[in-house]
Parts: sequence; structure tokens; C-alpha cells
Amino acid sequence: MASKQIDIEQWPHPLASKKGTLLDAALAAGVPYPHECRSGECGHCKTQLLQGEVRQAPSLAEALSQDERARDLILACRSYPKTDVRVRWLENSADALPCTPNRQVARVHKVQRDTRTVTRLWLTLSDHPMRFVAGQYARLRFGDLPVRSYSMANMPESALLEFHIAHLEGGRVSSHVMEQLREGDSVHLEGPFGDAYLREAYLQPTQTSPLVAVAGGTGLAPILSIVRSALHERPETRICLYFAARDNSDIYAEEELRSLAKAHDGLDVHIVLSRSTQASSHRGGSILEVLDEDFDSLTNACLYTAGSPRLVNAVKEWALVKGISSQALHCDAFWSPQKTRPRKRKTLTQRLSRLFRS
Repeated sequence: MASKQIDIEQWPHPLASKKGTLLDAALAAGVPYPHECRSGECGHCKTQLLQGEVRQAPSLAEALSQDERARDLILACRSYPKTDVRVRWLENSADALPCTPNRQVARVHKVQRDTRTVTRLWLTLSDHPMRFVAGQYARLRFGDLPVRSYSMANMPESALLEFHIAHLEGGRVSSHVMEQLREGDSVHLEGPFGDAYLREAYLQPTQTSPLVAVAGGTGLAPILSIVRSALHERPETRICLYFAARDNSDIYAEEELRSLAKAHDGLDVHIVLSRSTQASSHRGGSILEVLDEDFDSLTNACLYTAGSPRLVNAVKEWALVKGISSQALHCDAFWSPQKTRPRKRKTLTQRLSRLFRS
């Protein structure tokens, strides 16, 4: 297969790609291409096709409308170059990626079922440690199953890579991890990716400029990596960590969170339960109600949030209303794989009936 040349207006060097999407080629070359879900759902990698042709895989209409398609807009994560292409991403700017992605084979060191819906996984790498910045993620493949993206929960200096995997009803990959994965199994890993990573410039031990971290569900993974790394770099940093869950049965890693808070006076941990019907020592209500109660302004703060798109978007809108700078707001929405309905195979009678009607 002949390689195709990809010219990106905001990048000085052309890229070569034989297979994969435009986004795959860009990230593999270390281009800081704006993106989030990599599955055609969020629209974050929306791109102007300036020259050439691409094959576009299906995507949600909310991510790319028919009107946008008519204006030669494409999604980089769903576009496969058919010819040499020239493109321009629509974001005004993107930070340079701190680490170049690479591929390795890892081994399962430990599998731990924390709750009915969360499994924690620790991997060891076969080749060399993976360089990443706290808050980034990797793409994992278990056997012949589809590739999935999971955030690292450990600090970059750790020997083991830690991942938090939510079990999705009917999910092939999460079911495999929860029910069948065993110590010693091999896992193909590619990374790091993601731009919602820790910026050390905002690590300040002041009472008026805290680092605010908001996690929903397994969004705790990148948030935990960020908090661990921030406290490791500057133990005096003031951090307000919020972990949103539905009820007590969805809480995990609580002991680690409490241990971190006990070891660092500047860390405040708040576990917020939105649907709890039982008496609890944790705070109740929606995460926005709790945040609104705790903060009058975020003018000088830095905020990281990760979890479901609904939670992340709500926290993002709330933070902007509270006056946070867009440069100090870093969001990581966890998009679930699209569910596709299996096509029903038509019977011979149905096919013949359709033929005679045409």
C-alpha cells in the first residue's frame, strides 16, 4: 500500500501514512492534534479539509453535521486519507505534546475488582518505562478485542502502570477485563496521549489559588495521577479533590485518598454522593451544588476534571461562569464506545419480495 502525505497547516513537517486515520498519523508523529474521544462522538478533532480526499467512517451527527460536511469539514479521528491531503484543525492552538507516543507489549501484574463496576489493573512493561505526564492516557488492546483508551492513575516515575476500568453492560473489553483477565496475560499498549495533563506552572501553595480536581467514576484515574504527581513535586500545594459517585457502593480507592490527605495538609478530599439513600459521612447532592457551595470564584484557580461527558461538560460550564481562565481549565471526557445495532439478515422471501417491487 502506497503511503499518503499529510500536510497540516499548523505543523511545519509533512507526515506519511500507509494506514490508519489522519489523527492516528498525527499523534504517532508527536503532533499536538486536538482530540478527545477518538470515536467520532465529541467533534473535538474537527478539521478543515483543504486539499485531497478522505474516506470518512461513520460518526455522530452531533459531532459533524451534514452542513459541516458540505463545507469540507471532517473528523480527523474518522478520516482515512485516500490521496495526499492538506488539512487545518479548527482549534486556535494546541500545546506541544510533552511525550512522543510509542508501542509496547505489557504484562498483567495484578487485577483487582474494587466494586461491582470497577476493576483496577496494574501492568509491567516488557521493554522500557513509558514516558508520560500525569493526566495522560494510553490505548490498550487485550488479545483480538477492540482497542480501548484508559488513563494512567500512577505517577510517571512508578514502575507499574495503573488503570481503572469501568465495567459497561454488554461491553466486550470491560467484561473481559473483569471476568477473564489473569496475571501474566499480555497487553498491547500505545501511548501516551491526551492534553489534559498536569501543568506545573499552576502548582502554588496559596489559599486563593488552589488546584481543583473533579472526578466522576473512573475519571478518578487521571485525577489521582495528577494529584499524586502534584504533591510529589510540591508537597505544600493546596489541592481540593472532589470524587463524585452515585452511592456508597460506587466508591473505591477511598483508603488511598484518605492516606494522601493525612500525609498532606494542603489536600482536602470530598466524596460526593448524588443518589445515596443511606446515612453517610460523605457529602450529598449534585457535584455542582457542592462546588458552588465551596467556591465563590475561580479567578486565580486551576481546574482538572475527568469522567463522563455529562459531568465534564457541566463542571466546565460551571468553572467558566466562576471566572476561571480557559488556559487553566483542563477537561478529559470519557466517551463510551458507540453501540451499534446488529443488522438483521433478510430472509430469501424478503429479498425476493423487494426485488419484485423494484
